[in-house]
Order: sequence, then C-alpha cells, then structure tokens
Amino acid sequence: MDRNAHGRLGPRRDDPRTLGVAPQTHVTPDLDILPHVDIKPGSYKLPLKTMVVSLALGLLTILAVSLLPPLAHARSGGGELFGGGSSGSGSGGDLDIIFFVFEIVFWLLELCIDAPAIGVPLTVGIVLFVMIGAIFTKRKGVDVVQTRTIRKAQRMSEEAGRQLSDRSLRTLIQRDPELSEEKFLARTRLVFLAAQAAWSRQDLAAVRHYLSAGVRERFEVQLELQRAQGYRNRLENVVFLFGQIAATATDRHFDTVHVKVTGRAKDDYVDVKTGTVIRHNADGPFTEYWTFMRRPGAKTLAKGGLVEGNCPNCGAALRLSDAGQCEYCRAVVTSGEYDWVLTEITQESEWAKARDPAHIPGCDALSGKDPTFSVAGLEDRSSVMVWRMIRAIFARDLSSMTCVAHPDCLTRLAGLLAPGADQRWTIYHEAAVGAVEVRDIAVDEPDGFDRARVLVTWSARDAKRGPDGAIAEIGERALRTHCYTLIRRSDVVTPEKSSFHATPCPGCGAPEEGGAKGACPFCGAPTNDGSRDWVVRSIDLLPASAVAEFGRAAQPSVAPVIMLSAMVQAMCADGVVDPKEEALLQHFARRNGIPEEKVREIVAAVRADAPLYLVPSRDETIALLGAMARMVLADGKITNEERKLLDQFSESQGCTRASVAYALGCAKTALYRESKQIIREVKREAVPAGAR
Repeated sequence: MDRNAHGRLGPRRDDPRTLGVAPQTHVTPDLDILPHVDIKPGSYKLPLKTMVVSLALGLLTILAVSLLPPLAHARSGGGELFGGGSSGSGSGGDLDIIFFVFEIVFWLLELCIDAPAIGVPLTVGIVLFVMIGAIFTKRKGVDVVQTRTIRKAQRMSEEAGRQLSDRSLRTLIQRDPELSEEKFLARTRLVFLAAQAAWSRQDLAAVRHYLSAGVRERFEVQLELQRAQGYRNRLENVVFLFGQIAATATDRHFDTVHVKVTGRAKDDYVDVKTGTVIRHNADGPFTEYWTFMRRPGAKTLAKGGLVEGNCPNCGAALRLSDAGQCEYCRAVVTSGEYDWVLTEITQESEWAKARDPAHIPGCDALSGKDPTFSVAGLEDRSSVMVWRMIRAIFARDLSSMTCVAHPDCLTRLAGLLAPGADQRWTIYHEAAVGAVEVRDIAVDEPDGFDRARVLVTWSARDAKRGPDGAIAEIGERALRTHCYTLIRRSDVVTPEKSSFHATPCPGCGAPEEGGAKGACPFCGAPTNDGSRDWVVRSIDLLPASAVAEFGRAAQPSVAPVIMLSAMVQAMCADGVVDPKEEALLQHFARRNGIPEEKVREIVAAVRADAPLYLVPSRDETIALLGAMARMVLADGKITNEERKLLDQFSESQGCTRASVAYALGCAKTALYRESKQIIREVKREAVPAGAR
C-alpha cells in the first residue's frame, strides 16, 4: 500500500481493482483494513479466507466500540499524560474514532444486504457480544459500588466505635474524680503482676478479692489439675511491658474497661517435688486483653480499694469471708458493686470487641422483666459451669456440678465417667477455654422457664486417666464447640449485688456449695432446679443450623474460627485433609486473623473423628453456605482461595457451584443494604440534635 493524495492508506487511483469495474459490481468502502472483495448480487459463496477475515473484522469492531468510552474518558481527565497538545487535537482524535466506528457499522449493513448468509449472523453475533459485554460491565460497576460502600461502612463504623469508646472513658472520668487513664493502667499493672505471682505459687489468696466467680473458678480448676499431676507453671522474671486501654463502654448495668496488656516472663512447667523442668514454654512477649467491670456510680477511693487491700465500701483493711463479704461492713465486694473486678482474660488471637447486648435475640425482653440482669453476669456463671464440668470429668466426681447443673444434665454427665475395661476413663487434658458467649435468650417458655443458649469454644487433649491418677495416651490438642442450654424459672430475678458472685441460698442466705444432693446443705432448699439461679440443662454439640443462624444475622456473632471448623468437618467427613485443602484453610485463617495453631487443632479434631458439630442436613448446608458467604465478603471482596474453599464445601455437600454464586450474590446484596443503613445512621448521629 502507498499513501494516496490525502495522505491516507488505501489503494492508488490506478489500482486495477478500482478501474473498469462493471456497473453491477459493488466496491467495498475505501478502508485498508476491510477486505476488498467484489460480490455479485445473488452470489453468497465466499472463500474461507474471506469469512475468517470478516469474523476478525467483527472482533475488531467490538474492540473499537468497547474502547471508545475509556478513550474518551482518558482524554477528558488524563490527556496531560501524553505531553500536552491543544484541545482541538484531542477532539479530533475522538471524532476519528467515531467516524471509524460509523464506517464499520455502514459496512456491516451493506454486508447484510449483499451477503446475508455472512452479514446477518456476523452482525447478530456482534450485537449479542456487545450486549453481553455491556451487561457484564454494568454488573462489574455495581460490584465496585457495593464493595466501596461496604468498606466505607466498615471504616465509618470502626471510627464511630472508637469515638464512642473515647466518650465512655471521658464519662467515667467526669463522674469519678479519682479515676484517670494513668491511674487505671497503674492498677492494671499491679493486678497483672500479682496474678502472675499467685498463679506461679498456685495460691490465689492474694488476688481472689478482685476476681469474678468465673475467672476465679477457671484459675482454681487449672491449678487443682496441675497439683493433681504433680507440676506447676513457674513464671519468673515477669515484666509488665505495656498497657493500653483498648475499649471502654458504659450502660445501665456496668462500666467496662478492656486493657491491652503486653508482658514477658520465663515460662516453665516444673515438677512440684523435685523442681525439675518438665517443659520449657516460650519466653517471648505475649499480649492479652484484661476486662474489668463495675457497677455505674461506684467511685474510686483516694486511699485505694480492692487492689490496694481496702474494702471499697467502708475503707477498712480488707478481710473477706468465704462468701466474699467484708467482715466489717458485710458488703459483697467481689460482686463488682463497689470496685472494679477482673471478669475476663482473653488471648490476643481470640480478642473481639464486646457485642452490643441489644443484638442478642431475647436480651431486651429478659431485661424488661429482670432489670438487674446482665449478659456479662450470665457469661461469667456459664464459665463456672464449663470449668466445673472439666474438673468433674477429671476427678470422676460430679459433686462440684450439683449446684449448677440440672438433674437431667447430671445424668448425662455420669455416663461420661464410666471407666473402660481397663478401669481408665477419658479426660480433657490441658483444657483451655477460648470463648463463652450468650447467643440467644427465650423468655416465658410454656414450661415456666426462661432459656439461654451459650456457645462455648474450647480446646483440650483427649487422654486416659486411671485409678492411680496416671495419665496416658495423650492425643493432639483439638478444638471443641458446645452449646450450653441454661434455664431459670421465669419468675426469678437477678439479685442486685451478685452479678459476678455466686447467688446465695434464697432460703437461708448460705453461699453456694457443691454436694451430692443438689440442695443447700444448711436448709435443704433445692439449688439445681432453676428456682434459684441459672442452671445448665444440657450440653450438646452445636447444631449446624445454629452456626448458620449466628453467622447470617444482620450483626453476625459467630467467630471466624467457628465457621472454619464447620467447613472443615463438612468437607473432610472421611477424616482426610489433603495438603491443598489445608493450604486453602490456612489462607482463610490468615485473612480472618485465626492463628495457625487453631487450624491445626481443627484438623486434629477431624482426623481424630471428634465431631465439632452435628452433621448438617441439606437445608442447613445451604444456610451454612450463606453464612460463610457473608463472612468471606465482610470486606466486600472475596479472594480466589476463598472461592475455591466455598466451592469445595459446596461440592462436598452435594451442591453445585451455582449455589455458591447465588449465596455470594445474596450475601453481598444484603451487606450492601446493611452498609448503606450504617452509613446513614453514622451520619445522622454525627449531626447535632439541634440541627436535625
């Protein structure tokens, strides 16, 4: 090709293809990129090469049409990247593209008229392709908008949470003149160091007055099991490295302060008799979150309170009775009524900011008829039940459970204590509880009771213990999940001053104690029928439907580790987890802040054929898939590895990949709607009341 007189690429005027053409012959447009073929009317047979060229031309048309908007957009906003030039040259470039597209369209129309066998299918194909591309582009645009909205809502919600926490702290300081952030952290340091020393000595006497019933029970059971096995956890060179208030909250029940604590210690298991090191643990820094709670209105004493060894009610040097009462003023000082009480110690990997009780189904209904009820108090009592269950199975003795477990539950637990032919029974070795959380509450049930479901996530090693106390056949640490169903008679209300302290006998006021009969040892009043306080009616594997229900709620309340374990059990029902599957699981874990050891615990449980959940039905599988979709889309995006994990879960349960796509679409749409609502609410809260 040469350049013609107009400088355009095209055939020369003396080209034989443009001379002596018969009148009946049609000449293709003067475009070098188009095929120059003479087509006579009625002749529709074209060489294969021409058909291929026509198809290629169609694809070029699609490319040109699809590139037009981006090019125009680039000219309007980013032309400077090409080194300048006048606005006229930019406009001319756009007109050239438009002219080129119109020539292509004109050529297609002529081709449809002169050679419909080629032109019509080609044009229809191009139109369909462009329409599909437009739909895809629109959907892609919607997806981008949804993702941005979800992420924006996350940022705004997190910032609003930080501001609320700051306001709560300022409120606390304003109404308590002796309280300051510096003083609170200084007291936290004292509690931290004293607790480490008491743990290392296996003696809680010096710290029991500011421990909640749940924390104290946890420590006592763990220390009792250590002593039974002849070792102690010796901590030396303990250092409080760093303390920071991570979050604060105030409501009508409690003031709450969560402190992020970083410390370091030399950590060994040593033989009690010989002092020989049995096992050396990590010496590096560790981070935990320590939660302190007290009733609103309580004030910090200038001379100090529980931490300093003084009664926060009367100010006398602290001397406690077994019931946790000051021997001078008889105040129950361990209840949180007068001073801060340590209610929880959470490992960094398990930490999540406390949920709003308003998001727990049934909580408002129960609070309406029981004004002193609190979720924190119920979770603390549930923790007592968990640790007493672990102790009872270890000692093969249910006496410590009789005041917190319903007779139906005691009967079921008794079955776990039956020894085998070798007189040994299964125990939970080196147990660790990760989370004890109230999930939902039902009030005024037909049987006359209120009910609460509590999710317990914990881990331990299965082992065998014999009559001589020897422990053998210690297995791998495995994750476990159970649903504790608690009941209490509907007409019972929470005593005002016993939130983190065992409820005394309503008949004689005696402290709660164990026993063989489930009754007060002093007056004989029943203690485990729900007429006095919450008792556990049953301990079951968590139904898969419950996991899905918790996970797909508007305010999802199920931890990522729970969802991950549900996926693993469902995918690996045969107990086999291949390396590719494990790699996908680790990716999901990293994305959701789950430590690698938790993944190993889950896999160990599956390989040991220890069920984590009841096997899901078809409907429960679909519900689980929807809950999982919500979790992976929490930040608006899903990675390829997460999509593969969902596909594998779906296929393992007999579902198709289309089910995954549908679940993801529904989940993202729901998250988008909720995110828009969050953005509106945050903006409304930011506007002063007088300006609304």
